[in-house]
Amino acid sequence: MTERVHGIFKDRLSGNQSRAFIVGICLTYLTSLPPELSLDKIRSKFPFAQYSARSWAMQAKAKQGLDASMNETASNFLLNETQAYTLCCRLHGPDRRRMHDVEGLDLPPPLYYASSQGLAYVADKLLDEGADVNAQGRRYSNTLRAASRRGHGDIVQLLLDRGANVNAHGGRHGSMRR
Repeated sequence: MTERVHGIFKDRLSGNQSRAFIVGICLTYLTSLPPELSLDKIRSKFPFAQYSARSWAMQAKAKQGLDASMNETASNFLLNETQAYTLCCRLHGPDRRRMHDVEGLDLPPPLYYASSQGLAYVADKLLDEGADVNAQGRRYSNTLRAASRRGHGDIVQLLLDRGANVNAHGGRHGSMRR
């Protein structure tokens, strides 16, 4: 029995395919949560929410470019800036910190999120859809600095090719110059 079950699922649960499933499950889960609940209630009633917010981008980064459907799912999640995106950022923001359970808190723009997480395909798609290449973020000031500080050279090059200002000011750290 074990060999038969293993044979059935072997191809479906390969490393690459399982990552795409995890991304889809995490984003679907975040999208289905009741937005009216506080973060504390969501964490206590829906423990998979924290994992989903923390892990989906990491799984998507490892799989990007290999699965068009997953790339579209990740792009659409950020493009639509829904309540699920807000919840995701509040549970586990792109700077790897929890954002406080405060109404009206400025969220990082989706391009900042994608750039800081190393999601090159998603960043490119967001730019194609009109995202501001110099969008201001949180901890790392702007998209270019977020990508640079997190070691995402491909995204740094993409942003520069799309006109990112290397001298842009703003965010928590002011400018890129020290």
